[in-house]
Amino acid sequence: MDTNIEQNVEKQEDEISLLDLFAVLIRYRKMIVWGTLIVSFLAGLYLFVLPLASKKANDRNAQVSYTVRVNVIPLSITKQLPNGDKVTPLYLATYNSQRLPFLVDEIKKHNIFSDKEMTAYEFNSFVQGLLKEKKIQINESKLGNEYDIIVSVPINSISDATQLVKSMVADTDIELQNYYNPLIQSLLVNTETSLERAKLMASSSDALSIQEVQNLNVDLNEYVSNFNGFLNLLDEPFVIPEGRGRAKKFIIIFCAALFIFIFIAFCKNAIVNIKKDPESNKLITDAWNAGK
Repeated sequence: MDTNIEQNVEKQEDEISLLDLFAVLIRYRKMIVWGTLIVSFLAGLYLFVLPLASKKANDRNAQVSYTVRVNVIPLSITKQLPNGDKVTPLYLATYNSQRLPFLVDEIKKHNIFSDKEMTAYEFNSFVQGLLKEKKIQINESKLGNEYDIIVSVPINSISDATQLVKSMVADTDIELQNYYNPLIQSLLVNTETSLERAKLMASSSDALSIQEVQNLNVDLNEYVSNFNGFLNLLDEPFVIPEGRGRAKKFIIIFCAALFIFIFIAFCKNAIVNIKKDPESNKLITDAWNAGK
């Protein structure tokens, strides 16, 4: 019997608590409704009306993807280069394109992301922020010897973005040539020297080894004569307009405003209840005085 009585008391207390909650919402319904509506109205003006009056605020961004094709070095030559199986033109191109000093220099020449005056330190941090925010990305393609340079810019700045990417590709190509060309020229000289020595010692030389050197020499000469750069930027970028996310922002602001005004309503109700209860009022006053 006692257990049933306790359960009934707990049930009644739960019901009273829920009624109290609904009573607070009903008591302050005007503040909650009007406050939420006013905040939502101002948010709607900022998100949907202001862009119509301001061209800059109405700018829409696009994600522009450029594909760079990397010309491979023949395997017979690659095997003779230091770490040729790991340090490939594709690896070096993607590595160089992501280096912060390289990007700082390139974006200084074609700054499509900001027209604000910055110190050298501020500009370095700004470019680092672009990488973190994925405003500029370098992704190695899964299709083979290609990589993508992806930039997020206003749609009317796509032509400027193209100039930036062309500069990045041209300067990276120079870096690759500065690294590989001396190695390949040195290898070419060594093979020619080895062939001359083999001719002088033809009687005691290994015919198979001579043939391998001759084949390598032919590959090197053919590669050098046909070489026209390591990187080729494909003509047309792939453009994807980015959503402005205005509806999502509006819903977030609406929900946040609603919860904030509900919280304010409960705070006001708690203050009223404390003022009505002398014991609670004294407890709060004593706590306040103790904290001075």
